[in-house]
Amino acid sequence: MTRDPSAEAPADVALRARDEIERELRYRTAYLTAILNHLPQGISVFDDQLRLQYWNARLGEVLELPPDLLYRNVRFEDLIMVPAMRGEYGPGDPAEHVRKRRELALQFQPHRFERTRPNGRTHLIAGEPLYLDGRIAGFITTYTDITDRKEAERELEHRHEVLQTVLDNIPCGVSHLDAQLRLCHYNAEFRRVLDFPEELFRQAHPHLRELLRFNARRGEYGPGDPEAITEHLLERAGEHQAHSFERVRPDGTVLQVKGQPLPDGGFVTIYNDITERREAEHRQMLADKVFEHSREAIVIIDHDRRIVSVNPAYTTITGMRSADALGRTFEPAAPEDGATGEAVDAETLWTRLQRDGSFACESTGVRADGRRYPRWLSMSSVRDPHTDQLTHYIAIFSDITERKEAEAHIRHLAHHDALTGLTNRFSLYVRLDQAIADARRHQHAIAVLFLDLDRFKHINDSLGHHAGDELLVQVARRLRGAVRESDTAARLGGDEFVLVLRDVGDHDSIVRIAEKVLEELSRPYPLGGVDQVVTPSIGISRYPEDGGTVNELLRHADAAMYRAKTLGRGNFQFHSPAS
Repeated sequence: MTRDPSAEAPADVALRARDEIERELRYRTAYLTAILNHLPQGISVFDDQLRLQYWNARLGEVLELPPDLLYRNVRFEDLIMVPAMRGEYGPGDPAEHVRKRRELALQFQPHRFERTRPNGRTHLIAGEPLYLDGRIAGFITTYTDITDRKEAERELEHRHEVLQTVLDNIPCGVSHLDAQLRLCHYNAEFRRVLDFPEELFRQAHPHLRELLRFNARRGEYGPGDPEAITEHLLERAGEHQAHSFERVRPDGTVLQVKGQPLPDGGFVTIYNDITERREAEHRQMLADKVFEHSREAIVIIDHDRRIVSVNPAYTTITGMRSADALGRTFEPAAPEDGATGEAVDAETLWTRLQRDGSFACESTGVRADGRRYPRWLSMSSVRDPHTDQLTHYIAIFSDITERKEAEAHIRHLAHHDALTGLTNRFSLYVRLDQAIADARRHQHAIAVLFLDLDRFKHINDSLGHHAGDELLVQVARRLRGAVRESDTAARLGGDEFVLVLRDVGDHDSIVRIAEKVLEELSRPYPLGGVDQVVTPSIGISRYPEDGGTVNELLRHADAAMYRAKTLGRGNFQFHSPAS
């Protein structure tokens, strides 16, 4: 017999609905927990009493916390006592370290810093306060292991140092073997430092086996069977691995040998005579290779500051042909250059170079078409090793336009609302706090206008979110046009905006500005081919009359805004303690 669902008692229906809701909540909770536990970062969420409410498994792994210490409502100080006892906050009383960190945590301020733990792992720690209904509800912190990234950065720095060393020191022999280990190219210094006789090179491209056998027979590699030694060294050469070592020849010459494989299967090896550190006539061969293939512009300048040589990267960066650059005076900085944060001109840099022998800084370059660009420039003096007389200067620079644009974009995103481009909530708090400090110092007044759009939900529901976003963009544009550059226009979220007016003068001045804002925002908005009328409700608080902190001024302006809504919308109201 089939049971008729309509015959179920109301209590049974309610019970079954409750079970379905509970099952759905369990599924959602399981999904969220799985997501959190599979994130590469450790995550912790504390409430406003600094008690742990949420966390993932990665948190304990990253911070090396005992599993039994991670449970709901465990105190913040109980958790950080573990690293404090391990000495991770430095010497001193662990309890004092815990107390100081708890005081900082209770400020609920955004924070972002790196910390290297005793085990050598480096973590990026970022925390943000949580708000519910405009009030602090706790904070969330992420712990990201960036050790590998740090190591990669150090490796890149090391490679740059190696390249710079090659540029500065090439009194060495060079050999180039092809994929069949035949000697294709070599310089005179190579033969000199290894003391090879002429007969070994009568063949156009002698094989490495003949060179190794000659050395083995005269005892260059120590005692043993020359043929066995030769085959062993050939086997090592066939591994196609980079190598670096020092070798002392029987005559006492100390060689630094460095080898690097090439993509075509060949091999380049450098034999540097570090016994006397003398330069040879083939130094230019290797220098030219580095010079031609460097991604950084390299400029050689004579003692009269005229360019005598540039590499291809110079043409790529500046757009100027090598032939056009030769003979021109090299300018370390463009006129009126202030890229480094101070007044930097060419003569200042030349003076620094002559005084210190080298420098590195950010400066401005000028391309062939006249456009300016930021660059990282390093220059050094070149002197004759015997007379110490200045002979040349070397300038090396790279175009850092993309890096600067990326940094500016990141800074912009961190401080501005993504949709409207206005100041975001975080930057609003910072700017308002600074405005209060300035007003206190100079005895000025501040006005805070809290705005809410009266028909925004209707626009969103009737025309769609795209129209709602377009309305917010138009409102932001009008707000920027209604205030001074020294004032702040911010979007808190949704359809809530805040204006911070510095040095506003008397009450009537604030009224005139509020009327202007009200008038501007009440004009029709073209949305979807139709003009829509949306009015704002504005609440106003003033410093110092209505509060001396960021939270007080925003809270009182918000309360005044709600009073404006109750009085009919499309108006502004000042904060009143009685209200």
